[in-house]
Order: sequence, then structure tokens, then C-alpha cells
Amino acid sequence: MTLIKVSMPPITLITPYAFMQRFTQPERTALRKSTDDIVIDMLEGLKAASYININDTDLIAGLGYVESIGLLEEGRKDDMIVSGTEVEKHNGAL
Repeated sequence: MTLIKVSMPPITLITPYAFMQRFTQPERTALRKSTDDIVIDMLEGLKAASYININDTDLIAGLGYVESIGLLEEGRKDDMIVSGTEVEKHNGAL
């Protein structure tokens, strides 16, 4: 019997809830308490989204900004945009 290894494409669309759960509880609190207009705008966009595309350039830039102002530790942006899991996967309409 020969086993064939099948590579699945990366999961790039995840639910907003799954994305927010990638932040630690202290990070979520710091983001919510922020009075920075860019942070507020990013959070409002995440709340309104039907899904999160982890490859979205605006999302990546926003996470970089949040990291640069110290609301995320250095390197956390990269943790936030890894391929999603089956549990995180967005299965709804696009």
C-alpha cells in the first residue's frame, strides 16, 4: 500500500472571532483602551468584517503599526498572520 501525501492550500480566510482570539487578553484590552485613531479604525474594520484575510496588506500594515507603538510585542505581527486552522476557517459567503 502506497500513501500519497496531499498538500492542502493554506487557510487565508478566517473568522473575525478567530482572528481576535490570536491576540492575548492583555493585547485585546490594550487595543480597546487605545485612543489612537489608527488603532480605533483598525478595530472598527475588524468588527465590521465578515471574514479576515490574513494576507491583506492593510491588515499587515495595521498590525505593524500596532507593534511599532508598543501595543504588540516585537514579532507578534508575524504570529498573527500565520495560516489559519480548520477551526478558524471562514466558511461563509465572501
